Amino acid sequence: MSKIKLPNVRINFARLFKAEGFQGSSENAKYNAQFILDSENPAHMKAVKKIRAEIMTLGQEKWGKKWKGGDMNVLGYCLKSADEELQGEQFVTEINVEDDDGNTPDYLIGAYQLAASEKTRPTVVNAKKEPITEEDNIIYDGCYVTAIIGLWAQDNKFGKRINANLIGVQFKGNGEAFGSAAERASDDDFDDDDFEEDEDL
Repeated sequence: MSKIKLPNVRINFARLFKAEGFQGSSENAKYNAQFILDSENPAHMKAVKKIRAEIMTLGQEKWGKKWKGGDMNVLGYCLKSADEELQGEQFVTEINVEDDDGNTPDYLIGAYQLAASEKTRPTVVNAKKEPITEEDNIIYDGCYVTAIIGLWAQDNKFGKRINANLIGVQFKGNGEAFGSAAERASDDDFDDDDFEEDEDL
């Protein structure tokens, strides 16, 4: 399995420190995350090109002549898009992530989304390549990371797919949080009471 680097991409639905199964169950629990690649970012498109080349190679190795240069009917690929203009491209699985008003989130317009998972905990480090934990509260949905993934071909009772292994994640920089990030108290919040003492309390 060759490793592919996704440089300075935004991360979403990050489950890097605790393996989870479907809808939070413990069955078939995995670590997982989604990474967003901008179709107008040259470094991201270089990674997409590598992903496509690896998918082509994996298909040939797994299914031989049946693969027919990628024309074989496969249920899905790890490379996905919610943008109609990108959904017709090679090895891109269509996804629908519209909100209640029928709108696609702005950060997915003109973007690919790569889903990766792994049963073994991935390497997770900060910008200085130092290991971090969930309690460090550094990586959050919407921040920028560099991810290391690997691809593999699935062919079992659940169908034929090309999936991505989640190997490693490095925090690179802050970004606007996706969704409603939980607000945390700072040290200053505990300084100087801003109310007068009430004798009835």
